[in-house]
Amino acid sequence: MPNRVLILTDHADDARTLQEVLPQSSDGPFDIEWRRRLDHATDRLDSDAIDIVLLDFFLPDCSGIETFDAIHGTAPSVPVLTLVSDQETELAREAVQRGAQGYLLRGHFLSALVPQALRNVIQRKRVDDALFMERAWATVTLDSISDAIISTDCDALITYMNLAAEQVTGWSKDEAHGRPIVEVLCVIDRSTRKPTANPVAQVIRQNEPLAINVNSVLVRRDNEEIPIEHSTAPIHDRRGRITGAVLVFRKIGPTQVLMATRMTYLAQHDALRFAQSHIAQRPPGARHCFGQTPRTLSCRVVPRSGQLQDDQRFPWAFDRRSIA
Repeated sequence: MPNRVLILTDHADDARTLQEVLPQSSDGPFDIEWRRRLDHATDRLDSDAIDIVLLDFFLPDCSGIETFDAIHGTAPSVPVLTLVSDQETELAREAVQRGAQGYLLRGHFLSALVPQALRNVIQRKRVDDALFMERAWATVTLDSISDAIISTDCDALITYMNLAAEQVTGWSKDEAHGRPIVEVLCVIDRSTRKPTANPVAQVIRQNEPLAINVNSVLVRRDNEEIPIEHSTAPIHDRRGRITGAVLVFRKIGPTQVLMATRMTYLAQHDALRFAQSHIAQRPPGARHCFGQTPRTLSCRVVPRSGQLQDDQRFPWAFDRRSIA
């Protein structure tokens, strides 16, 4: 498919030179149209059939930076290269600041770099369009799922939130953008009621994902508390360097909270249950370890702190025959 070029200039010599050079270039093919007036060009741009505009600032019906503003305002997505003399380079730089892709100097239109520059600008625009569509597709997809998603940079500053994250946290993505994640996502431990360690900072520091945590409570912006489960993973660039982290979380209901509490309890007391089972299954020689005199055996769970609380005493009695 040819690259469609609109030349907008009242200088016939410039237009003819470009019409001769571009079709012969291996960087094409180029399909060229020439217009002398701004009003004729704006009508053509409305059809959305132009890939690039080569623009002269001074036309019969418009002049100066206003010429670029009119073209860019009519078709902001179409790249523009301005055609200027040495005396007009300052005007060309101003146009670049307003959105032009660059400028071509008169007297150098025969250079092989001119069609190459056009090709590069057109291809870059197509890549930008593809990236825009990909981002739009990703945004629609992420906003349509029920899981809340927040991404950050390496400083744990928020770069993205999906719609579910906005609803769960009470923050809009515009308000949250650039803020520390601990400011937007205030999470406390369900058991201790103390703030949890920042999972994003931990993932960025260790460069390893964190498994699902089900013992968390989110304190929303309006101070409402919501039980959640969450997991965090690092984000890498093409070279494998960490560029940030993504945190995925969701609200959990009373049944899930109860299950999480039970799992936490079982995890804390698995050692005790193992000891009970292990002692009960000892071979007859176990009596030499425990002796013949005691008729009962009492087991207790002692936490890492070494402090035994009243509600942490779990006695079991064993008949001597059960371990004989």
